[in-house]
Amino acid sequence: MTNFTRDSCGHIIKAFLLSPLNRKAFDSFFGICYQSTVGYLRYLKAKGFQLPHELKAEGNPFGDLAIDLLGTFLHSNRDRPFPVIFGYFNKLGYAQPREADPDDLLHCFTVLLRGHIRQQLARLKVQQAPQVDHLKRRFKEILKDVRFKILPKSSGEEWISLAQHCDDRREGRPPLLYNDLLQIVEKAYLNSRSRTDWCLDIFKLVNEATQYQNLVKKHELLTAIVSVNSKYVEADGLQPVCLPTPKEALLTKTIEEAIAETLSWLKESVLDRFIHNVRIDSEEAERFQQAAEKYLSDLAHTGQTDSLPEYFREVMPEGKRITYLSDYKYVFETTINQAVENFKDRLKKKSTVLKYRDYF
Repeated sequence: MTNFTRDSCGHIIKAFLLSPLNRKAFDSFFGICYQSTVGYLRYLKAKGFQLPHELKAEGNPFGDLAIDLLGTFLHSNRDRPFPVIFGYFNKLGYAQPREADPDDLLHCFTVLLRGHIRQQLARLKVQQAPQVDHLKRRFKEILKDVRFKILPKSSGEEWISLAQHCDDRREGRPPLLYNDLLQIVEKAYLNSRSRTDWCLDIFKLVNEATQYQNLVKKHELLTAIVSVNSKYVEADGLQPVCLPTPKEALLTKTIEEAIAETLSWLKESVLDRFIHNVRIDSEEAERFQQAAEKYLSDLAHTGQTDSLPEYFREVMPEGKRITYLSDYKYVFETTINQAVENFKDRLKKKSTVLKYRDYF
């Protein structure tokens, strides 16, 4: 594959945008796409990102994965060539790129391609390991808590700190390096008892690293969390490290069906009764049902749950959280506990052919 210089890349992208159906222009553009994708995959690998094909040592795993990812990037419709690429450049005002600066086009192309790669990797990882997607979703939920602060930056990236430190970010100091963040995430993991504790401990340790800023990039944090979780879960033999077998896929489907049925039962048999007895109102019942779904999903997909009050905090408005013990504890914990028992019963009936995890 030809090696491209930065200067030549901008001109090749421009030539492609002007004549996308020209074979020579496309071949050169494809070469840039391929080389850039392989390079970015190697970068992600070095940063600790788990790539879907990384277990295939034979052949050219980075190249094979790059081809897979570029299939969706370069696809064309009959009446609209390369809609992903031209949709993006048109949105940025490059519908007529003849006078555009090649360096600007290269910058935009790099942002587009890397964003597409991350999206497609996320899709592939969901297909391969649903629990990874579940873990990331759970941490995104945790990070919405008022104890954390999301700080958008001009680059478009999201940075996060503890809310109590957001006015003292130590911005005159360098940002935390990814390898140092990875070590902090692992240390916090080993000393925590729940995912909420894990997340809080990460930021406490980040704040103690006074030589750095006390905030982290959201995507680097999630990558480090997945990496550390996979390291220890796979070591215990609990997480598949390849595509799920038909039996594992059937188990996942069975779990989702059982959760949906339990939530329907919960509303009719438990929550409606609490509404009738004026223990909660209909809006609170809906929030309790959301909490039950989160709890059951955690239990089923990972075997780990946070404390019940943490799920209450996630779904309830801030003003009601402080009255948990006096106004909601009995109703909420009864709701969750009955949901768990119902879910277990349903799963056992559905899973007679399948061997489920030991914690059930």
